[in-house]
This record gives sequence, structure tokens and C-alpha cells, in this order.
Amino acid sequence: ADRIMIGILQLSVLVALCLLGDQLGYSIFYYLGISAAAALFGYQQYLIRDRDRERCFSAFANNAWVGFALFIGVVAELNLAPLLTEAPL
Repeated sequence: ADRIMIGILQLSVLVALCLLGDQLGYSIFYYLGISAAAALFGYQQYLIRDRDRERCFSAFANNAWVGFALFIGVVAELNLAPLLTEAPL
């Protein structure tokens, strides 16, 4: 049940991040970061499908990219979204 449990945890993270974004009133930039993280989670599930030791470690190491995708989403949200909502001169 290892793959199922990892999938449940990955889904829980995505749901929690979406709820957080909703509470903070974030826009598309934040959700693009979450979408990238979801795609990376899917890739991780693909890597661990055969439970090969090397591929499982690659999936574990891939979590650095998940964090980077979320970081870029937050940075873009905080720096680009305000530019789109400002009134034109």
C-alpha cells in the first residue's frame, strides 16, 4: 500500500495548498505553481510504479523541484499579480 499512501499524502498536500490559496485570495500564478507540483507528483508516481530502488530515490529527490515550483508560484503571485490588478494610468 506504499504507492497508495504516497498518493494520498500528495493529494492531501495539493488540497491543503489550494485551501490556503483560497484563504489568502491568491490568483492564477499561485495555482500554476500548484499545477506544476501536481504534475511533478504524477511523475513521481510514474517513477515508483515498479518499486525499483534507484527510481524511488529519483522520485524522492524530485521533491526539490516540487518545492521550487511552489516557490516560483508564490513569488510570481506576490510580485506579478499586484501589477495586473493596478488601475491603468
